[in-house]
Amino acid sequence: MDAPPGDNAPNRAYTSGSYFPVALVAPGSSWNTPGTVQFWNQPYGPAPHPYLHPTPSTPAQHQLPHMVMSPAAFYTPGQSRKRPTFTWDRDHDENEPLADSPLLPPSKRRNTNPGSPSTASAPLRSTQTPLIAQTSNSSTPAAKRASPRSDKEKLDAALNGIQNAGFEGLGHFFASLFNGKAGYQKQKICQSLHKFLTNHNKPGRRPADIVQAMYDHPYSHIRRHEDQFHDGNSIIPNYAYPVEADIPPKRVASTGTPAQATINSWVAATVLDLVDKETTVLAQDVGLRMPKDWTWESVIATSLQDVQRRMMQLAPLTWSTIATIAVSPNRRRQNHNARLGTDADIEAKKESLSHASHSPWRAFTFAILILLSIRNSLISLGPTIIGLLLFISDAGRVVYHALGRFGISTSYSTVLEHLRDLAHGAGVHLHEVGTSISRNDNHYIILFDNINKHHRAWHQTISKSDEVKSRTASTVIHMVYVPPGAMSLKKLHIDHKHMERIGAATLLRIWTDKIPALSRHCAHVTHLFETALQKHRIPLHQSDIYPLRTSGIDESTTAGNSDVLHDITHLQMGMATDDFGEFVMPIAGDQLTVDRVRKLIHYTKKDVTKYAQHTWVLPFIQLWHMKWAFLKAIYKAHWTPSTGKHLYGLHRDCNTLGRTKLNPTKCDFYPHHQAVADTFETSCLGILRVLLEQKCSKELLDATRRFSLLHVLDTLFAMKM
Repeated sequence: MDAPPGDNAPNRAYTSGSYFPVALVAPGSSWNTPGTVQFWNQPYGPAPHPYLHPTPSTPAQHQLPHMVMSPAAFYTPGQSRKRPTFTWDRDHDENEPLADSPLLPPSKRRNTNPGSPSTASAPLRSTQTPLIAQTSNSSTPAAKRASPRSDKEKLDAALNGIQNAGFEGLGHFFASLFNGKAGYQKQKICQSLHKFLTNHNKPGRRPADIVQAMYDHPYSHIRRHEDQFHDGNSIIPNYAYPVEADIPPKRVASTGTPAQATINSWVAATVLDLVDKETTVLAQDVGLRMPKDWTWESVIATSLQDVQRRMMQLAPLTWSTIATIAVSPNRRRQNHNARLGTDADIEAKKESLSHASHSPWRAFTFAILILLSIRNSLISLGPTIIGLLLFISDAGRVVYHALGRFGISTSYSTVLEHLRDLAHGAGVHLHEVGTSISRNDNHYIILFDNINKHHRAWHQTISKSDEVKSRTASTVIHMVYVPPGAMSLKKLHIDHKHMERIGAATLLRIWTDKIPALSRHCAHVTHLFETALQKHRIPLHQSDIYPLRTSGIDESTTAGNSDVLHDITHLQMGMATDDFGEFVMPIAGDQLTVDRVRKLIHYTKKDVTKYAQHTWVLPFIQLWHMKWAFLKAIYKAHWTPSTGKHLYGLHRDCNTLGRTKLNPTKCDFYPHHQAVADTFETSCLGILRVLLEQKCSKELLDATRRFSLLHVLDTLFAMKM
C-alpha cells in the first residue's frame, strides 16, 4: 500500500484505530487515483480488493492493516480533490493484537469462519501507531454518528470480552484484576487500578460503594429456604467460645452461600481484627496504668475525661462499638440535639446530660477499663476505683471476693495496700508543712469538725446493736498572699470609719440595684467597693488543701479539743513544742468548736510553755456558721410572739412580704436568710422615701401620696440629676 502524500516512510505498517466510518485505500493504489477507494464494503469503482473484507458487522477482533481516513477525504470523479492531512492516533494501544489479518501467514491467522475451530497461534502485535487522516470541510455531507450504547449493551459486550479473554467468570476476572502479588507492569492496568482503589471516581463508583451495591443486590439476599446460612454463631471466632460451655463452633458454607452472609462474616472478621489491634495498643498504653507507688498527686491527676479522650484517640472502633451497645436511641437523639443552637444553649444542654443520674458514657468507660484489666493486669485503674468505692461504703470482704472473681474489683488486701501508700505520701507532705510553719515561711489554717458514722451490727443482739460514733476529721489549708506581720501577736483595732463607709456603700448598692432611675450608677458603686473600700483583696487562685487522718477523739469537749490540736501538730505534722513562738495559727470550726477552743485558752493560759498556754491559737468561726449564728440571733431578738405579728418587728415585716411559712425555732438557713435579706432591702427603700419626703417640694409629696413611690422615682431623679 502506498504511503500517504508527504509521508517519507513508504514501508510503514498502518493499523486500525477506533472503529468509525472510514475510507480504506487498497494496497498498491495511489491516494489520488479515482475509483480505487472503498468506503466500508460499499464499492465506488472496481470490485473490492481481496484484502478489504471487513463490514460494519465484523467483530472488533477482526482487524485489517489499512489506512484510516476521515469521510471528508473521500471523493468521486467529477468532484474537487482535497489533499488529506494526517495525525497520529494517540489513543491507540500500541500493544493491541492484530488477528485475522490477510497479511499474516495462515498459521498466525484466526479463523474467521464461525463454524470452524480457530487455528490461530499467539497474536501478532504491532509496534506502530496508526494515522488518522483529517481534511478540511468538504461538500460531501458527514456520516451520522452511531447512537450511544446503553449500559445493558455495554455490560453484554464486556461480559463477552471477559469470556473470550479466557476468564471463567466474574470471580476469576476480579481475582486476577486485584491480585496484588501479580505485579502487573502494563501501564494501563496499573493506572486503572490506582485510580479505582484511591477513590478517584464519582460517588457510586468507589470501592466502598461497589461493595455496598453487592451487599444490597437482590441476588445476595438470604432467601427463606436458606436460613441455615444466617447463623449468628458463624461469625464468632474460636477464642470467643467459653471453655466451660459445650457449644460447637459453626461456619458459613464455602459454596452456595449468598453474598450477603459471606460479606457479613468478612466484615465481622475484619472488625474483630481491628478491635484486637486497638485493644492491644490500649493494653500497652502507659497512660491507663496506675503507678506502682500511689500518691495523692497521681490520684488527683486521674481524670475521666482524659481517659475517654485517650481511648477515642487510640481505639476509635472499640470505643464506637461499646458506645453503640450502651447508648440508647433516645440518648443519641438527646446528644445530637444538645449540639444544636447557640453556644450558651449547647453548654447548658451538655451540662444537663453530663450530670444525669445514669450516664452511659461514664458507664462504658469503666466497662472498657475493667475489660482491659482482664486482658492485661497492669491496667488496673477501673478495678482499683471500684475497690476504693467499696472501702468507702464499708463493704464486707465477701463483696470484694465476689466482685474480684468477675474482675470488677481488686481484693481487700490490695485496697489496704494502696491506702497505706497514700497515707505514707500524705504524711511526708504534712511533715514538710510542719517544717514550713516552724520557720514561719508559710501560713496555714487548721480546720476540724466532728464526723458521725453509723455502724450497723451484722447480727443484732441485746448487747450488740447499731451505734453512731462521733469522731474528728481535720484539714490543713494553705493561706496565700498573707502580708508580713499579719500573723503576729500584735493587737489590732477595728477601723470604725471604714465600717461606716461600708454601710453607706451598701445602701447605695441596694438603691442602684432596685431603682431603675439609679441603675446607671451601678458601675460606679461597684468600682467604689473594688478600690476605696477594699481591704486586702485576694486574687483568684486554686487552694492547696491537705486532708489529715481522722482520729477517734471526741472534739465536743474542751479536753477533746486539746487532744485534737496535739494530734494534728505533733503526731501528723511532726512539729515540736519549741517550734511555737511569736506567731498565731488560725483554728477554724463551727460555733461549738470555737467555744471549746476559747475555753481551752482560758484554762491553760498560766501553763509553762508557749504551746501548753495555747497563745498561738487564733479561733475563728467559719463564714457559713457565723452567718447562721447571727441569723439565729436576729430571729431570737426581733421575732415577736404571735400576739404582736400585726404590730411591729420582723414578724410583721415577713407577713407583709408574704413570708408566712417560717419556723424561727428551727431556723433553716436559706429560707430564713432570704426573708431577712428582703426585709433589709425593703427597709433601705423606705429610708430613701423618708429622705426624699424631707427634701422635696409639696407638689412632689402630693404626687407620691397619690401614686406609689416607685412610679415617681424616675421623674424625681431625672429632675435632681
